[in-house]
Amino acid sequence: MLLIMCYFLIFLFSLMNLFFKSEQLLLFLLSLEFLMMNLLFYLFIYLISIWNDYYIFMCFMIIMVVESILGLNLLILMIRFQGNDYFFSFNMLMC
Repeated sequence: MLLIMCYFLIFLFSLMNLFFKSEQLLLFLLSLEFLMMNLLFYLFIYLISIWNDYYIFMCFMIIMVVESILGLNLLILMIRFQGNDYFFSFNMLMC
């Protein structure tokens, strides 16, 4: 139980980091990936304790990998076309 509470605190800190400290796209993606890893841990504990099923766990892992690949692709395109990855310099009206 203590381990779950510690991971819940890590989840809350990563969520606060996602909202308050992400000025660059790379920091935002790292915070989002850390948040997804915590959710993956909770899903693993839940599925092992309740259903003993791994299919949903594998689907969630595949979604995490695809999400991280799309985020890195967006980061590369943003740096290539704009020159930096700061959110405040990104203007949606220019698209």
